[in-house]
Amino acid sequence: MFRIKDFKTKWLPNNKQEKKNKKELEKNSKRKSFYGSFVEKSDLCFDVGANVGNRINPLLELGARIVAVEPQKGCCEILKYKFGNKIEIVNKGLGDSESIKKFHISTNNTLSSFSDEWINLTKNKRFKDYSWNKVVKV
Repeated sequence: MFRIKDFKTKWLPNNKQEKKNKKELEKNSKRKSFYGSFVEKSDLCFDVGANVGNRINPLLELGARIVAVEPQKGCCEILKYKFGNKIEIVNKGLGDSESIKKFHISTNNTLSSFSDEWINLTKNKRFKDYSWNKVVKV
């Protein structure tokens, strides 16, 4: 679970994070350039699996309207804190049909997933240092 206090400490700028912030600004600039090749002002864009929204800023800078779809409640709280009413946030998952599914929360929020298969294939390899011990219904 995320707390806004933790988010502020980890994600908001401070003097100790200048290098990290510079890299994020560079990534944001590259993303804006990429998205700008096909996104125009007032276009409607969907960020599916928005997580904490690192793809949203460049789209907003281009003047796009954003719907962020994110199944993790903590990530949705961070999105609301970061973007307020600038975006529409949908606290759900997306699939091929309407249903309730098990969502596996990882110790690294970016690795959380609906896919048992993906988790089983990766947890003993590249992501062996992470776990998916919490399951919620989404």
